[in-house]
Amino acid sequence: MAKFQRKNGSTSNIIRVKIYDSTVTTGAGKTGLTSASSGLVISTIADNEATATAYTSAGSTIESITTLGTFAAPTATKVRFKEVDATNHPGVYEIQIADARFAVSSAKALLGTISGVTGAAQCDFEIQLSATDVDDGVRGGMTALPNAAANANGGLPILSSSGTTLAYTISTLTTYTGNTVQTGDAYARIGSAGAGLTAIGDTRIANLDAAVSSRMATYTQPTGFLAATFPTGTIANTTNITAGTITTVGTVITLTNLPAITANWLTGTGVDATAVTKIQLGLATSVQIPANFTAALFASAGVFSVGALANAPTGGSAPTAADIRAEIDSNSTQLAAIVAAVDSVPAAVRVELTTELGRIDAAITTRATPAEVNDEVLDVLGIQTLIDGKTIVESHQIIAAIAGGVVSGAGTGTETFLGLDGLTDRVVVTVDEDGNRTEVTYP
Repeated sequence: MAKFQRKNGSTSNIIRVKIYDSTVTTGAGKTGLTSASSGLVISTIADNEATATAYTSAGSTIESITTLGTFAAPTATKVRFKEVDATNHPGVYEIQIADARFAVSSAKALLGTISGVTGAAQCDFEIQLSATDVDDGVRGGMTALPNAAANANGGLPILSSSGTTLAYTISTLTTYTGNTVQTGDAYARIGSAGAGLTAIGDTRIANLDAAVSSRMATYTQPTGFLAATFPTGTIANTTNITAGTITTVGTVITLTNLPAITANWLTGTGVDATAVTKIQLGLATSVQIPANFTAALFASAGVFSVGALANAPTGGSAPTAADIRAEIDSNSTQLAAIVAAVDSVPAAVRVELTTELGRIDAAITTRATPAEVNDEVLDVLGIQTLIDGKTIVESHQIIAAIAGGVVSGAGTGTETFLGLDGLTDRVVVTVDEDGNRTEVTYP
């Protein structure tokens, strides 16, 4: 009996067993079995179960395997079964059993049996369901141990090579108990006016200064801190002033790291009223706007004309800013319609283009590739289509052997027909003294 070991609760398990040919005494393996072989039964039962879970070809609960060596969960209530290599490993078959059968509560072993096919000897196998995982090289599947290498982060600490010290680095010590209280002159103390600091040395003081400087760089100033601490007047060191309000600035030498000007940063509320007036006056001069500017602009657009201006100037002079604003206000509805029409056209085009591209992509995606068509044809010929339990390929091999294959044993009562390759036994026929066939087997 073949024996395997798996951890109870393990998943994606692949089991391979050998099924022997019961019609010979040489110990040869039985080849040619499929998930649809007549009479095939695959059964499993745990050591603490009273009823077996059986799968049969008659009940269509045995499926084939698409890719050998790659686990694919069987359909509910089914199991997967397929021959591995009839040439190099005759009689070896792969079984893929549902994960639930490896997770029977408190079970220590799972017994499996393959039987029911004519010419195939019964095959039994046992899977030990252990609490440990022999495939786990870190902690053997024992969850009480850390899942990390020894002396690594999260792993077990180890002793030094001498076995006297703990070779482990502690990054942060949060609690320390059982220590000796450090009192008395045997320990360094800071004396009066810091006299005890003389032994620190320049290097340590420099490190302390660097640590303080790095923390000050990210210091958040409390509200009202400057007003309560510093007198009014100038600030001697103006480096890195990042917040607050400066009411008076003397001479500006250099401004660096100014923020970028974003879109729409200038608003009406941010412009002084006098500046607006000056801009309007500038727009009203003939130097800024030619006399025929409004007529040419509006007439070419086909929307307005100078004669339609509510406050059109006389004598061909340029309109003032007030004239332009009045005209825009009186035609705001038409302008809004133009803007809406322009905005809607690109949107409609984009929606239509996206829809058509999606249809093209879907049509391309759903077409089968030549490789997919070839695989499907091979499946139909070699797996899916059965004639009395034999595939189309197997049926043609049998017919070809009888019609044109080499025959041995004629007249002895047992005739063997070889395949067209002259090597493979395809059909073995037992005949009586009248030449009638009494038994036919397909090795």
